[in-house]
Amino acid sequence: MKSGFRMGIILLSFWLLTGCSLITSGFTAGDEGTSTGEKVMKKKEKTAAEILEESKQAMEKMAGYRWELSGEQRMDIPGESENGLTAFSGSVDYQESTRYAADFEVKIEFSNQRHHTMLKMIVDGETAYLQDKARGDWLRKEGSAEEIHSMMGLEKQYTDAVEVLEMVGARAKDLSMNQAEGVRRLTLRLENHDDIQPFMQYAVDNWREDDKVKAEEVTFSDLELILTIDDSTQRLTQIEKNVKVVLPFVDGVSTDLSQTFTSKMTGEVDEIMIPEEAKNAPLVDE
Repeated sequence: MKSGFRMGIILLSFWLLTGCSLITSGFTAGDEGTSTGEKVMKKKEKTAAEILEESKQAMEKMAGYRWELSGEQRMDIPGESENGLTAFSGSVDYQESTRYAADFEVKIEFSNQRHHTMLKMIVDGETAYLQDKARGDWLRKEGSAEEIHSMMGLEKQYTDAVEVLEMVGARAKDLSMNQAEGVRRLTLRLENHDDIQPFMQYAVDNWREDDKVKAEEVTFSDLELILTIDDSTQRLTQIEKNVKVVLPFVDGVSTDLSQTFTSKMTGEVDEIMIPEEAKNAPLVDE
């Protein structure tokens, strides 16, 4: 099995799998004191659960989200490649799991090889459109919504803001909370594989689709997940994630991965635009 193949397998799950650390600042303490002999009550701080619920309600009012994404993944393959690097950047306009547009660039470096991919994809219910940006031409694929979703592979676990907030809200008691200018930063740190796996479920599901990966033996560790929420709008504005992965292959080789990821919410999406050249692109069967 060659490094290039292994890189391809990892890239399958790279979409929204990576994470990034964020240095947070401490709370600004509220003032306490007395006035004309009367005790001034300190303003009650909101709990992490309350902040997440308020943010969920704010995000539910939005028609869709525009995310700017960046991240990288470093991996070592014993006997094949050391310090392999996959760098990722792009954007996603997301309304729901069957309606979104993604524009991304991926650079892969391992051993003495370099690969560079620039793609744009649009999913609109039962139709998908794919553009190789280096060549500029579009292809069109039709099928059931389930088939299109399976083929294109964009997972909503970290693109659907409401789902992110619900997922993290289930561990609200484990969050630390810090305040910077105009924002709250909620941080979740987990060490145990069983605790981390629900936050990486989409990746496990991807690996289960490939018979060359021992998906049930994948091990996660050192997860750090940070949500930034705007104080004035209550909107979720940034997701950052670090995680380490040990990925075993059926041939006995095991790969260590270190992944970082940042996703910034830059605006609301009212409509997913489909170019005319995409609508008129050749229809492919495979």
